[in-house]
Amino acid sequence: MKVLLFEKRFWEAVATGAKVHSIRPPRKRPINVGDTISLRGWEGAAYRSPQRILTEEICIAVREIWIGKDHIVLGGEEQFWDEELDAFARSDGFSNWQDMREFRHFHYKLPFSGELIQWGVHPMLKGLGDLRAANETDV
Repeated sequence: MKVLLFEKRFWEAVATGAKVHSIRPPRKRPINVGDTISLRGWEGAAYRSPQRILTEEICIAVREIWIGKDHIVLGGEEQFWDEELDAFARSDGFSNWQDMREFRHFHYKLPFSGELIQWGVHPMLKGLGDLRAANETDV
């Protein structure tokens, strides 16, 4: 089982299913489609307190993502612009694109290149269900 840790500000969105994916830098031990992922948060100080399990999910997709100052490129082809950015940001647990962009820039600097790890379905990411089925038949 793989573990993803979240700041407290994301706990409710993860637990209620409003947050259906996470954007991370590439991992040393990658998460793959079909892996069980434990979504957790530190109860107090990181590494000095217990972890709270928010939920356990199955990874349904992992795609490359690139985040710039005014758009997002997902999987090297799908692009999000303007009002789509707010909807995408909400599916990642932020209130809007401005909030998500500031968070990414503060933690990683923009442009950011990494991976989108998805465990839930969201209308903006509708093509990912097909990707899951294709990956399962390849195994």
